[in-house]
Amino acid sequence: QTYEYAKTILSLMVKEKNPDGKTLIIGGGIANFTNVAATFKGIVKALREYRD
Repeated sequence: QTYEYAKTILSLMVKEKNPDGKTLIIGGGIANFTNVAATFKGIVKALREYRD
């Protein structure tokens, strides 16, 4: 789920260029039964797809 969400955010970020560049801030908290490793794995996977 996190991977799909991150892909959506990144696709919107790269849709149009900004001469000043863009910044992505990733933040969050830990709730009951949150698997932080799995969450960041999804984010990193999406970032790797969009890094170029």
